[in-house]
Amino acid sequence: MDLTRFDKVDDYSILDSPKTNAERLDTLFSVFDDLPVLALAINQQAQIAYLNPEGSGILNSGLEQCRGQCWLTSYIPSDQRQELILVFEQVINGNIEPFGTNTNDILTADGSIIPFKWTNHLLKSQSGSIKGICCFGSDSRSPTNEVDRFVDLNFPASLK
Repeated sequence: MDLTRFDKVDDYSILDSPKTNAERLDTLFSVFDDLPVLALAINQQAQIAYLNPEGSGILNSGLEQCRGQCWLTSYIPSDQRQELILVFEQVINGNIEPFGTNTNDILTADGSIIPFKWTNHLLKSQSGSIKGICCFGSDSRSPTNEVDRFVDLNFPASLK
C-alpha cells in the first residue's frame, strides 16, 4: 500500500475540524477507500474525520452522518465504552502505545453489536505530538479477517 502521500502532510491538525476539512481529509485518506476492512481516522477528541465506504456499510451509516461524531460514544457499546475511553486518553496523551492488534465490539446504527479485531496507527506531528489515530478493523468472527495485513503500516510524521 502506497502511503507516500502522507509524506507530504503539512499538518495533521486538519483532523481537528473534520467537517470543515472534509474534502482535504477525504483526498488524503482516499488510499483506503477500496480496502475490504473498516478504515477510520479519528482526532484527539475521538471525532470521526474519515471513514471508508466499507466502514460506512458495516456501520449502516454514511460518512457525512458519521463525520464529526465521537467514535467512542456513538459506535462503541456502552458496556465497553468507559474502558476504551480511558485507553484512548492514555494513547492520545502518549502514555501508552497502541497494541499490535486488539479486539472490541462496535455498535452499528441499527443497534447490532459486532466483535471486531483492530490495528491502530498514530498520526503524529513532526515534534512527536499525537494528532489522531488511523484504525483498521474487521469482524473478528470472519475466517478471512484481513486486519493483520495492516499491522506493519508506517505513517510518517507531518511536516509541522
